[in-house]
Amino acid sequence: MSKRLFIGNLAGHITDQELADVFAPYGAIRKAEVVRGRGGKGRGFGYVTLASDENAVRAITELNGSQVHGRSVTLAEAQSAEPRNLLTEPDHRGDFSRGRGHGGGYRSNRR
Repeated sequence: MSKRLFIGNLAGHITDQELADVFAPYGAIRKAEVVRGRGGKGRGFGYVTLASDENAVRAITELNGSQVHGRSVTLAEAQSAEPRNLLTEPDHRGDFSRGRGHGGGYRSNRR
């Protein structure tokens, strides 16, 4: 079984390969990616998928709080995104919104 790890507080210049190199001592890596913004600079977090659950747990305990490229990183097991049902879940924008504007009338600046 493979386990996906979240890595936070990464340096903005770290590459996918450098991230994979950090986790190489912990076993086979299926995927290592740094999440990037529009300009191509890292957003400060990434994900690594290790082939073994045991190695992933060991990586979390040994690397959490350690220095990677001068930054103290945080590691945790990645949470899966749960699908949302937009028709039944509230949208928290009031009673009238449901994807539409809040309305309003015409207001003239003339008096």
